[in-house]
Amino acid sequence: MFLSTNRKQAVKNYRLLICLICLGVTTIAQNNGKRYTFKEIGWSFVLPADFIPAKITPATGPDDGTSSRRLMVAMKEDNLIIVSIGPIQQKKKYDEDNRTVFIKNYQECAKAPNVTVDSSTSFENLDNVQFIRKQIVVKLNGKIQYKMIALSGAQKEYAIAIEIRYSDKTAKEELENLLQTSSFVK
Repeated sequence: MFLSTNRKQAVKNYRLLICLICLGVTTIAQNNGKRYTFKEIGWSFVLPADFIPAKITPATGPDDGTSSRRLMVAMKEDNLIIVSIGPIQQKKKYDEDNRTVFIKNYQECAKAPNVTVDSSTSFENLDNVQFIRKQIVVKLNGKIQYKMIALSGAQKEYAIAIEIRYSDKTAKEELENLLQTSSFVK
């Protein structure tokens, strides 16, 4: 009987230890960043802990639904993410504005000496929401200096623009993970 009681206690202690380990792993995972949710577009993601969000000042004009606005700007050194939305009725104009900014960035980067710039356009799905993905890769003397990615898509009644720039492997992994693990409310 004594041995049986010790065995029961050992099983209880083992279960308690497993629960504490699971709780610790969950807590560590949650401490790796902060979850942001943007109700307007039903999108949420976890911003990596070392990215610092900037304070977004509210628009000073009337909120009549005809202008775009920033939802998020966050940086870590020279790595960044910017999320903006605009009314879906102006998506064509919004996409054209994003295209113009993309071209200007490309042209500005290409002006520097010893710099090569590559670009590509493709489609990317984030939680089954389709985006146009435009990418610029900037190399100095053959070595990648940074990558810029511009995603544009639509969700609910909004056009969405997501801009990402990273210059190191860690930031690349963090930002790509942010996109791939993000979710949209359907």
